[in-house]
Amino acid sequence: MPPRAGRVRFARSRARPSSEASSAASASGRPPNAAQHLLPSTASSRLSDLDEPAGSDHGASELLEEDDDDDKGLLLAMYAAHGRIGAAFYDAPQRKLLLLEDAPELGLAPSHVPREPGADESAGGSTASTADDARAKEVAEMLIEQLKPDCVFVPSKTSPASLDAITAALRGAGGKLEVRPGNEWGYLAGKGRIHALHLPASNAEEADAMHAPGGADTELRDALRVGSLVSLETMKLSTGAANSLLLHLTRASGLGDAALPITSVEMLSLDECVSVDADSRLGLGVFYEEAHATLHSSRGKEGLSIYTLLNQTVTLMGRHMLRRWLLLPSRSLPLLNARLDAVECLSAPINSNTTAALRTCLGGVPIVPKLVLRVRKGDADTGVLKRIVTFCQAARNVRGDVRTLEGAESVPLLRKIQDSFSARAFVKLSDGVLDVINWDESEEQRRTCVQPGIDSELDDWKRAYAALPTTLSQIASTLAAKLELDVAISIVYFPQLGYLHAVPLVEGEDAELAGERYGWQFQFASEVAGYWRSDESRHLDHHFGDLHSLIAEREIEIVHRLQEEISEYAPFLVQCHTLCTELDCLLSFAATAKQYDYVRPELDLSPHLMTRDGRHPLQEFCVDQFVPNDTLLIAGRGIGSTAEPAAEGVGASLAIVTGANAGGKSVYLKQVALIVFLAQVGSFVPAASARIGLVDKILTRVQAAESVGRLQSSFTLDMGQVSRALRSATPRSLILLDEMGKGTLASDGAALFAATCLDLLERGDSCPRTLAATHFHDVFHHRFLPASLPYATAHMALIIDDTASGLDQLTYLYKVTPGLALQSHASICARAAGLPAHVIERANYVTQLAAKHDLARLALEDAQSSDEEEEGAARSARPSRTSSRSVRKAEAVARRFVEWDLETESAGGDGGASRETTLAKLRQVLGGSDDDDI
Repeated sequence: MPPRAGRVRFARSRARPSSEASSAASASGRPPNAAQHLLPSTASSRLSDLDEPAGSDHGASELLEEDDDDDKGLLLAMYAAHGRIGAAFYDAPQRKLLLLEDAPELGLAPSHVPREPGADESAGGSTASTADDARAKEVAEMLIEQLKPDCVFVPSKTSPASLDAITAALRGAGGKLEVRPGNEWGYLAGKGRIHALHLPASNAEEADAMHAPGGADTELRDALRVGSLVSLETMKLSTGAANSLLLHLTRASGLGDAALPITSVEMLSLDECVSVDADSRLGLGVFYEEAHATLHSSRGKEGLSIYTLLNQTVTLMGRHMLRRWLLLPSRSLPLLNARLDAVECLSAPINSNTTAALRTCLGGVPIVPKLVLRVRKGDADTGVLKRIVTFCQAARNVRGDVRTLEGAESVPLLRKIQDSFSARAFVKLSDGVLDVINWDESEEQRRTCVQPGIDSELDDWKRAYAALPTTLSQIASTLAAKLELDVAISIVYFPQLGYLHAVPLVEGEDAELAGERYGWQFQFASEVAGYWRSDESRHLDHHFGDLHSLIAEREIEIVHRLQEEISEYAPFLVQCHTLCTELDCLLSFAATAKQYDYVRPELDLSPHLMTRDGRHPLQEFCVDQFVPNDTLLIAGRGIGSTAEPAAEGVGASLAIVTGANAGGKSVYLKQVALIVFLAQVGSFVPAASARIGLVDKILTRVQAAESVGRLQSSFTLDMGQVSRALRSATPRSLILLDEMGKGTLASDGAALFAATCLDLLERGDSCPRTLAATHFHDVFHHRFLPASLPYATAHMALIIDDTASGLDQLTYLYKVTPGLALQSHASICARAAGLPAHVIERANYVTQLAAKHDLARLALEDAQSSDEEEEGAARSARPSRTSSRSVRKAEAVARRFVEWDLETESAGGDGGASRETTLAKLRQVLGGSDDDDI
């Protein structure tokens, strides 16, 4: 509908400024696009450490030649993807290939734990301003500091931040960095190269097997051999890194994969972390994902697990940090004591109200690293700025609440919060944003707008912009009167186009001719009007200018300056956010400790593992009443140990638990491991008291993730777990063996179990703390493990009631008691499970004969039974004349009896038939004669 005369139709553009406006803003100091801004200025310095171009093998060749002369050459390949990091390390002096189980990219040592003396705090230039930068820097520093490689390989798609972190870590060590092509980092290719390695045999039989004819059996044999050393399925990124590393060595040496000088493939463990592989985490229930209740949802949900137990966090980053802590428990005593100090303070009853207030404050904390990244990219909208203000206000409240905690001064984390959370900085940041941003106008205009009073020229433009409808209406009225127009015209302002006359279209008239009579220039036409430019409109362009674009560009400049000011506080904001995230996790630990009556463990570097009234943290939720148990294991008390002998088997390095089925042996083993696990995460533990000497590895034969794709039987997987445990165990490790060897012949399984226990005991002072459960009673009957060896025995106590039936015969006490229990009571459990009675009777009979070593009787009884069955079958197959005559005779007796007319004989006389007559007739009926036969 055309506008009326003297009226102005005012059009505002809601689109982003044009490329011209963007160019003008860029010239005035506005940041470039995000991709350009993310490229660090230190790219040239980062690549200056590369002596050879990417993809060159000359560097590795020099290292190999150097290795031949000086026995040096340490190569490290690191591969990060999907929030995880893998690494492969070639140790030339030892001729070993070490693979790291894929670990999360995370900061392991929080900022409130002091670094080791001499650590380079300034390496790598400015402090990382995002969580990803900090994690990449810390993981790289840990690996490089621990391994001290001469050369580090990374894929070409590695982020600039990670490259900077690795370069910074290498700067002090003098190593080199090489960027390798991305197609060299494949998992399947790496798996094949590792299987193809010609590893030396450990014995003659294995050597004969290695030199057997090739084919599918050879591939399977190679897979089994490597699987006994490392589990490639749980280290896919590290396997991909190994592919690049082995390919590099192959090209540099001119040798094939089988000829590479590698004698062993082993697990690589981070010095500051407890090694717990994926199968062990599965068996212990650290994580457990179950199907979602919604049928149409492909996402799983966390079931009953340690993560669910501890997860009372209120922030998303808190949940992520908790998961990372559980993936990599720590063995840093200062770090663990710092966490335990915080949990002890936060769980104190006197601080209950304050901790509730802290959880409320933390609930509103946004993900600051993402906000800071957008600010640094110059891409922060009003939502980002508003969340930064929210974080500043929440952090101020956190600092205030922490100051009121009783005993906070002696807790490193809480003291760090008080010292690092600068109230002045938070006020400056929040007030700076609130003073600059006009929230209501920003919501209306759908862009970031600035408050009045920030820029006087901007305020003048905004006032002119606000008065523009009235001004243009007056000008249009004056012009219409001056030209004596017979149609209503208006003046319309279009951002970037300027001011134009709008002339309503007249039916039948060409839109391009309507303004020519006045000397105007046609610009374009819409459905209702044509738009023209004149001398008056050009005067308006010169006098007012492109107000909307000027306002938008100036506000962009002001907001950009604000973002630059916020960027200066980026390290401070990220550090405060990290402390808030750690506080969220520790508050979750404290809430769990109070809710479930956990106690603080005593941690030290001793070889002891002592718990009193320990409980399984998950099993106690599944039963009405849980029976606690004690544990005492002391490392280094094997055969020939120099340590003081344990009194009556108490405090041995190896303890073997026996007992009835369903008696609680597996629960007890997992309970011990989980108490250690929780302690080395920094949590309180479910026990009356606990003293735990830190462990470096938790190695288990409890449960393995079976899959058709793994091409291994369950027994082979179990033996692979045991093999890796024996190969990688140290004096500080904890080993669990639950029903080891149960998937094969009983005698073979018992022999394997006994040999494994003997191997551990023969380590003497290096014997790790080991807890085993078994039903192989022959180990003790036949003295596979003599009682004179330094191991302890225990069993799960129970009461037997011979007068009852089924499971009522057994009363499980679930109490660990010293000594052996050599009865499994499997038949009672089988009867309770519904097995037929004759099956159970047969099983009991065979068990009795086996106990008397009289199994030969079974063969004799089976032979006799077969003979009887054959004889009976033969008799039933032959026709019997005797049987046929008996049937005919019985039929004749029945017929004579039916034909006997008793009523007639009874009525024939006064008193009826005499007794003698009746008996005589009956004899005739029963006796008959052969003539009556049919």
